[in-house]
Amino acid sequence: MKKMPLVLIMFLIIIVLISGFIDSARNSDVHGEHHGLFISHPVYVSKDLSDGGPSLGSGDKTAPKDESAFLADNIKKSDEMVARLNSTVVRLNEEGNDVQELEQMINSYALLVSEAKEYLSKADASSSLSDEQNYLVLSRDKIILANSELKGIFDEMQTYLPGPVSISGNDSLNVKGSGIVILSGDLDIDFSLAMGKFSIVDFAGDLDILTDEIYTPEIVSERAIPSVDPETTQKLFSYVDVQGNVTLSGSDFTVAIMSDDVSLYVKGTGEVELYGNGSYYLDNAIMDKEGIWISPMFDID
Repeated sequence: MKKMPLVLIMFLIIIVLISGFIDSARNSDVHGEHHGLFISHPVYVSKDLSDGGPSLGSGDKTAPKDESAFLADNIKKSDEMVARLNSTVVRLNEEGNDVQELEQMINSYALLVSEAKEYLSKADASSSLSDEQNYLVLSRDKIILANSELKGIFDEMQTYLPGPVSISGNDSLNVKGSGIVILSGDLDIDFSLAMGKFSIVDFAGDLDILTDEIYTPEIVSERAIPSVDPETTQKLFSYVDVQGNVTLSGSDFTVAIMSDDVSLYVKGTGEVELYGNGSYYLDNAIMDKEGIWISPMFDID
């Protein structure tokens, strides 16, 4: 059983949190070490400034205005992220955690965002096109640096969260609640949604998906994801705005489910991560276990 790389998990959750499919994803690190997941990271979806922004060509007089709007959107999202991160630090500190290092990382990120905003203000106030372009370049460089620091911040936050629920052998797990459920492994899963979204990555290629009992059974998107072996790929399936019952069975896959009301029964060998509000009951051959879902560090938008 492969463990799900963090980058690929985050990509999955981005898909289920928005109501469409992200046209492209960076897969250069999708086979990195598994570190689990928390709800905060995927909520922040920033435009890619490093290679997707408007051109700043000097011959195009409309380019600075396009770039200014593009940067303003990214800076607005970054400001919202700063507020979320600071709120999370306060909460973690109140719970008795030592957050000094995390706080320093967030302050560094916030400073870069502030500098990007300051350069953008100078660009908007510039009377000459060349000055405007220069300030836009400086603003863009700062927000790129800020975005590059988010991974380290999220990795540090991850250390404050408990691990997933593990199941094996003849174990069975019953889950009910509201939020996001991540399941990875060799599993047989039956779940029902009042209304929700889910995405699946099939590593082994033997996944059976039964969606006869949902109202919108069409696959919203299907995607091939490169693997370590260049001659093989994993399939990703995404469904949105569905309600009803779904059955999944396979030897090696991961599914991310988001719903305000989800009930789930799973058997097999693997890991389950639960973020939101709900409870679970693990029927184990040695000892039964009850528990609650992990409270999200950030609210689900």
